[in-house]
Amino acid sequence: DTELAKRAAAGVEVVRGQVVSFLAGFGNVASEWKPDRTRVTRADRLISEAVCSFLRKRFPEDDVFSEEMASEGGPWPRAGRHTWVLDPIDGTNNYATGFPHCAISLGLLRDGFPIHGIIYDHARRTLFHGGPGAGLFANGSPLPRPTADQALGFIGLHSASGQPRAEELGGVLNAWKIRALGSAALHLAYTATGFLRGAVDYKTRVWDIAAACALCDTAGIEIRFLDGSPFPLREFSPDMPRVRYCAGPPEVARELESLLRNAG
Repeated sequence: DTELAKRAAAGVEVVRGQVVSFLAGFGNVASEWKPDRTRVTRADRLISEAVCSFLRKRFPEDDVFSEEMASEGGPWPRAGRHTWVLDPIDGTNNYATGFPHCAISLGLLRDGFPIHGIIYDHARRTLFHGGPGAGLFANGSPLPRPTADQALGFIGLHSASGQPRAEELGGVLNAWKIRALGSAALHLAYTATGFLRGAVDYKTRVWDIAAACALCDTAGIEIRFLDGSPFPLREFSPDMPRVRYCAGPPEVARELESLLRNAG
C-alpha cells in the first residue's frame, strides 16, 4: 500500500522534526486557559502550525485537523479519503509544569478509521508508530505484541477527581493497580506496547486517541467505547464531545466494561 507507506513515513518525519521544539519549551513555557478550561501553551500552537503546514503541502488532498484549530471556527466535514488528526501536546498540564509524561500524537485515518499512529513519548524519549498490517515500532525497531505478564496488572486511568460519574470507577479501583499519567495517548500507547494492562478514560476527545487507537489495533488491544465509537470520523470540531472508553486485551476490556457498567 504505497499511499499508506508514504503517509506513514511523512508522519514519522514531521513528528520527529518537532522534538527539538518540544524539548525547548518543556517546563519552561507560558500557558493560558481555553474556554473549555484546558491549558494551551505557545508550544502547542507552534507544533500545530508546523505539522499542519507540512502535511497540507505534502498531501493537499488530505484533511488535516488539529486540536488547536479553535480560532478557525468549524466544524469541518471530513472530505478526503485520508485524514490527519493532531494533538500537538497531549498532557499539556504535565508539559507546562515539567512533569515528563506528555506526548505529540498524530493519527492517520482512512475513510474515518485510524490506520496509522505516530506518538512521541517524552518520558521515554521514544517515537512509537505503527498500524494494522505495518507492525508496531519504537524508534524504528519492531516491537512484539505484549504478553500477559508484562504490565503487572496496572491500568492507566484519568484522574477521577471531579467527575460526575466517579462512583462508576469504584470497581476498577478495587480490582486493579492504577497509574494516572495525565495523557490518554500514552495510556493507550503503553497498553499497546505492554507497559500497562489496560486503560480507562472518561475525558478524552478524538485527537487524544486517534493515533493510539491504530497502535492498539495493531497490538490486538480492544477498545470498548461506552457511549458509541467516534469512528468513522465524519467531522472535526474543537468542541467535539468527550469520549469514554476502556481498553485492554479482549478479556481485560470485557472485565473493565463489566465493572464500569455494573457500577453505573
